[in-house]
Amino acid sequence: MRPTDRHRLARGERVAAVALLPALLFAGTANAATSSHVLRPKAPSGSAVLFDVFSPFSGSNAFIGTTFNLPPVKIGVALINAAGGVNGHPAQVISTDSGSDPIDAVPALQRMFVQHSGIAALLGLDTSNATALAPVMNSHQVVTMSLAGPPQLDHSSYKYLYRLAPPDSLGGTALSQSALHFQKKRIALMFDSSGTAQSDAVSTLKELTAHGADVVLNETVPVDQPSYRTEVEKLVASKAQMLVTETDPQTAATLFANMKQLGALGIPIVGGGENDVASYFSAVAKSVGGMAAESKFMYVENLAPATAPGQAYFNSQYKKDYPKAGAPVPPQYSLYDGLNIAALAMDEAHSTSPSVYVNYIKKVTNNPGAVVVTTYAEGYTDLKAGKKIEYEGASGQLIFNQWNWPPSGFELLQLQSNGSLKSVFTQTSASVNKYFK
Repeated sequence: MRPTDRHRLARGERVAAVALLPALLFAGTANAATSSHVLRPKAPSGSAVLFDVFSPFSGSNAFIGTTFNLPPVKIGVALINAAGGVNGHPAQVISTDSGSDPIDAVPALQRMFVQHSGIAALLGLDTSNATALAPVMNSHQVVTMSLAGPPQLDHSSYKYLYRLAPPDSLGGTALSQSALHFQKKRIALMFDSSGTAQSDAVSTLKELTAHGADVVLNETVPVDQPSYRTEVEKLVASKAQMLVTETDPQTAATLFANMKQLGALGIPIVGGGENDVASYFSAVAKSVGGMAAESKFMYVENLAPATAPGQAYFNSQYKKDYPKAGAPVPPQYSLYDGLNIAALAMDEAHSTSPSVYVNYIKKVTNNPGAVVVTTYAEGYTDLKAGKKIEYEGASGQLIFNQWNWPPSGFELLQLQSNGSLKSVFTQTSASVNKYFK
């Protein structure tokens, strides 16, 4: 997410039908990949290696921590311990409540460092607070795996900050390309006032205007209001030929209900990555008369999907541990992968000290031609055998650039009447990143 980072979560939950597809496609591959690696029988011992999930666990955004951020890390820690631990030491997950207000995040991080002096890695930060927290985290020399995307960190020199998805500036570039795909001259923007949505809005507007689009409306929508008639009236008056939008599901439900009432539906509508969540599509469907009605105009831009066998393996573990939670979503894949990358870097470095193993992170990811591993157990086994590895887990291949984030491609998806998403066109990593300055 996105919220203040509602769903970055970053970026891109897929509707259930699509999220389940990789598990069906790769179930056999995952079983084959893991069966040849025997878990270490020796139980981990000694002092614990601490992984802190720094995330909202209270307030309006508490669901980010409890539903999206903590579960994948708990799953990953359990699997690490089943494989014998990190360098033979047990992995342990703790959590720190950053609060739903960004103002509360800095003191929460400071308290965490006082209470826990031996944090090996931090998993968290979000777009609303990452700019303020990154220098604090970096000064304490704690490796942080994050999905935060603020443009202020695009050229980050923070050695200990690794971002697990492309920044919002690239997301905005991809979103503008998705909008330009329709070759409409008059484009309206309606983004909610949350942190990541506004970050995406800035880069989207910049790229659209740079490519000659006529942005006839640029409206910031306050979240979760009882009515958006005023905003929709502006949309109607603008005579826009298409709408680019990014809001949370509750805001979308009211916004689209007002759009239906005022006759503003019918033009193509492209949603940013924040909108690629099952709850968003269902909320809009209820407002406009069902998924079939919504599918006539709704599109969404998102990261190109991962196809790594590690996704199916995580899906099976997630279903076993959280049988009532539905299908896992991409942000969960990313944090699980961030945990595994940090742990494997510790194994490669033979050290759990962040100041040491931080220099080995890219040695277990940016390794073309090395042995591809999709789980922590596989990676440990191959490292123990003296092999070089390239980890490609649940979210696929993560090759970090000089600013410690992975350039990636995107795609434009069209909502189908059954709730699935169909690819319209793919934007390669090169096509998006060539605009990055």
